[in-house]
Amino acid sequence: MHQICAEVGMSPGALYRYFPSKEAIIAAIAEADRKHDAEMFALIEQAPSIFEGIIACAMAHIRHTHLDGNAAMFTEIRAESMRNELVRDTCLQCMMDVENDFRVHLERAIEAGEIDPVVPLESLLGILMSIGEGIAINDLPSRNITFDEIETALRVSLGALLRPRDNAIATRT
Repeated sequence: MHQICAEVGMSPGALYRYFPSKEAIIAAIAEADRKHDAEMFALIEQAPSIFEGIIACAMAHIRHTHLDGNAAMFTEIRAESMRNELVRDTCLQCMMDVENDFRVHLERAIEAGEIDPVVPLESLLGILMSIGEGIAINDLPSRNITFDEIETALRVSLGALLRPRDNAIATRT
């Protein structure tokens, strides 16, 4: 709550005039993140390949989480989702929305022969979501791991998972 209040420049009492509960605040944060997610997924459509699009999307997510200082809040919300059913439902819905967006792009790329994942699509989706969430929660740039290093590691690891047809995995950073 302190981080949320600091971010919007309000006291907790003033914030609760706009939101009836902590769960409503988290739902509003999730909705704002969902709008940002839509912008990130547009990067996939704009990229020359699904692989480059996923890399662009992942890096945009990592930059957004780090530069906006959202890693700690994201971690707190995920921790709260383990204790609070309403927050869990909000988090699960957000994750399902992102997963479904990925599913559409990945299915299309698999059908086109652009990628040949090493695991079935449903497993791949869970793995990709875990990688993204793990990087976001750990805020790797704040640990002096550069964006270039993160991108290189993502290219290699996601290249191994997705097996893109063009095979130009770690050459572009």
